[in-house]
Amino acid sequence: MRFPAFLLMAVALTTVGCKSPTKYVDPGNNEGLVNVDRINTQDWTKAADGMIASLKASGVLGPAGSERKVLMISKISNETRQHIDTDLLTKKIRVALSKTGRVVTSTAVGQGDVEEPGVKTVRDLRSDDEFDGKTLPNKGELKAPRYGLSGKIIENLVRDGKNQQSTISFQLSLTDLKTGLAEWEEEVEISKYGGKATFGW
Repeated sequence: MRFPAFLLMAVALTTVGCKSPTKYVDPGNNEGLVNVDRINTQDWTKAADGMIASLKASGVLGPAGSERKVLMISKISNETRQHIDTDLLTKKIRVALSKTGRVVTSTAVGQGDVEEPGVKTVRDLRSDDEFDGKTLPNKGELKAPRYGLSGKIIENLVRDGKNQQSTISFQLSLTDLKTGLAEWEEEVEISKYGGKATFGW
């Protein structure tokens, strides 16, 4: 059965006219879109907040005013089906810990690619006579990290008919790099339940 062109146009215009207005949301208050089979902004915020509270309460970082601990971001494994940037978790934690005055993160050392390759690039200039040696860093000035932050993000997705439930497990460990001992460990689980979308959009 073919529909008249004017009827199809009317349906299209009605659909466009019903579009919800764009607005700002606060992920910390569980606002915004939530998907059962995706890690949403709210999930990253909940996981980071839980980790930060646990780490602060552990006492590993020492009392306020104590010497700052040098932290290295080590390997955060993605064991989910999703392509995710683990910086969405670690950056929130780093920023919060930095604000305590008890932690400083090394961007010159890390698992895989370092965050700030300029640290090595500048030191490679020592052999270049075109640069004033007084402006270059001396040997022995880099600070080795005392702690390494590592972990995994694991996903468990279960489907039952038209419904599905997903549980994302955020697991982190803080290891003393001198002793090799995990001084702090925490797991934050976030579970969501809902119906599958009718269309694969």
